[in-house]
Amino acid sequence: MSSADAKSADRLEADIKAAAAIGAEVGDTGFVVGEYLDASGLTCPLPLLKAKQALNRLAGNQILVVVCTDPGSVRDFQVFTRQSGHGLLQTREQGNHYYYWLQKKP
Repeated sequence: MSSADAKSADRLEADIKAAAAIGAEVGDTGFVVGEYLDASGLTCPLPLLKAKQALNRLAGNQILVVVCTDPGSVRDFQVFTRQSGHGLLQTREQGNHYYYWLQKKP
């Protein structure tokens, strides 16, 4: 990952954390974050298990943002949201980080 990609990923993560702390919108996404989960460094199935636990703490329709470094998480989160009924609002790959905006089902 180039230093520009690393800085961009760091900036995005800082924006997400700040938004989650005060229940605000994240930059260009337009989504208000209810909780932020950093699952960086964890491999399958841990990012998904931690996301499930975090979703259980949220109220219906709230948004969880998850950041992972496991490339296998892309498929995992797509399948999980399809099967669980939670929404996968947005995904983003930045450098070696994968970001997921999940909306808890009502």
